[in-house]
Amino acid sequence: MFEPDRGSGLIQWGGDQTEGEYYWLAERAVEPDRWPVVARWDATEPWHQLDM
Repeated sequence: MFEPDRGSGLIQWGGDQTEGEYYWLAERAVEPDRWPVVARWDATEPWHQLDM
């Protein structure tokens, strides 16, 4: 999870009914409106990074 004093981490902002998980990939040195989203659609899937 994200700890600002450590630099980077994940902030969960959503989920869905089919076990999907959605997070901001937070980075202390990057403006929040530039953070990418990381997601996976179920626990067996790899993570996907989506640049916003």
